[in-house]
Amino acid sequence: MEYSFFNHNPSTSSKIADALAEFYDYYIPVVICVGTDAAIGDTLGPLVGTKLKEMGLSAYVYGSLNKTVTAKEIPTIKSFLSSVHPLAKTIVIDAAVGFKEDVGKIKVSDDGIFPGLGAEKKLPKLGDGSIIGIVSERSQNNHVFMNLTRFSPIYKMAETISEGIRQYFTVCEQKAAYKSVNGIFSKI
Repeated sequence: MEYSFFNHNPSTSSKIADALAEFYDYYIPVVICVGTDAAIGDTLGPLVGTKLKEMGLSAYVYGSLNKTVTAKEIPTIKSFLSSVHPLAKTIVIDAAVGFKEDVGKIKVSDDGIFPGLGAEKKLPKLGDGSIIGIVSERSQNNHVFMNLTRFSPIYKMAETISEGIRQYFTVCEQKAAYKSVNGIFSKI
């Protein structure tokens, strides 16, 4: 299942949180933010990772502007996740190219993604769920468009996505605290 939201809609962050609640049932997944700061259009993942780390969320977040997770590192991160977080659910954040009318959309899915697909890379699927931002129009030279993409809309999209994730994690933590307190009172 997949939900699409336009980034300019003020309720998009809360809709992202709602979609995550539906897909993850208030479980806090490991977050993998894919991308690089070497191409403006591919900074979405690292920007979201940086913002999430700055928020101090109680979650594992891999990929940021300081320590990127690029497409070439996907096999390594998959191996790392299976050894360090073998039972954890994961969500992948990445930039994508799409149709002209889809630029600016954020898509939240209950399925993983194939990072680097827009650059015609053949990489393994990553994640149990995903959030992608359509940052540029698909073309025969996607790498050129990714470098010509304006930074401001990508930054705004990163703010929206990270706020949606923060809202979701906050509700998860509140539910966990309620269950804990409720469990204590039921034993008294």
